[in-house]
Amino acid sequence: METIFVLAVLVLGAVALVWVLRRPRRITSGRTKTSAGRSAFLFAVATFDEVGVEPYAYIYVNADGSARELHASEREFLETPFHPADGGRPYLKSSYAQKNGWGEITGFMRRSKLPHGTDIGPAPSENPLKTFSKEEMTRILLEKGMDVDENPSGSITVRKPHLR
Repeated sequence: METIFVLAVLVLGAVALVWVLRRPRRITSGRTKTSAGRSAFLFAVATFDEVGVEPYAYIYVNADGSARELHASEREFLETPFHPADGGRPYLKSSYAQKNGWGEITGFMRRSKLPHGTDIGPAPSENPLKTFSKEEMTRILLEKGMDVDENPSGSITVRKPHLR
């Protein structure tokens, strides 16, 4: 009986070691301290093995359903480590037809999930990742139908409108 137990422990240990060695490596910056002093792990969307490979593993789906290559700044964004709960981290579509929170088909997606025969356009020459001022962001959110309140600190709070 003792021999069977030892053999089972060795097999489980070997399986765990193989799993750790074979899983895709993520680009991480390891542990870092948060503003609250706690340590946290940061992860990038792109795995270590995907960086530098051509064609790049990810594409962008446009509003009209066409696809395009990524600008260098978009690649950098996907390769930047983020905390898993960070709302500003890149979002990946799980399928071509999946829509984002605004009901649009746009978004980053794995190249392998693109329907066969879909043409992929070149990367844009200008950086598509825009940074907006508070006023610009407030205007965009109001156009999308959101409730936007300015806080005394100067920050803004955004809420979905209440249905009446």
